[in-house]
Amino acid sequence: MKFWGTIGLFTLLTSGVTPTLLRADWVPDFLQSNDELFCQACESQIKERLRSPSTYVRTGCQFFETQPMTEETYAAWEGASSFDALDAIDKQLFSGGYEMASVFVDYEAANAFGTPVKGLGHCEAKVREADDVRELKPETIRINGRTNFRFLMDQLAN
Repeated sequence: MKFWGTIGLFTLLTSGVTPTLLRADWVPDFLQSNDELFCQACESQIKERLRSPSTYVRTGCQFFETQPMTEETYAAWEGASSFDALDAIDKQLFSGGYEMASVFVDYEAANAFGTPVKGLGHCEAKVREADDVRELKPETIRINGRTNFRFLMDQLAN
């Protein structure tokens, strides 16, 4: 069986067909670390906020930390002054045991004038201990303290 697989691979390579599995930069999701998947999720949100997303190039991504959320940090995340100020639904949601994941993404992209500039995005997300980063929803990610919705509202105000 191994012999026929080798012949098939040789046939693909000599016929000019390059299978996706041979790309040096491609790694299947199940082999990627959660840190890398979290960086990729943050990258997609950063790109959405750029004027020239096609010029985006990641220069670095450093996973900072994951720490348990306390009642106070959960209330601040939800925009409340204190945990007691949250409504009953938000309090019930907190009982699931959330963690705050944080990563810094260094990147370069062109500004509105086409000049390449460097940027740093501080990405945070509220995740459950058992959740997989692959399940992370874009609306739960904050870049530099702002959700995508808040970013769009700020853009409309300016």
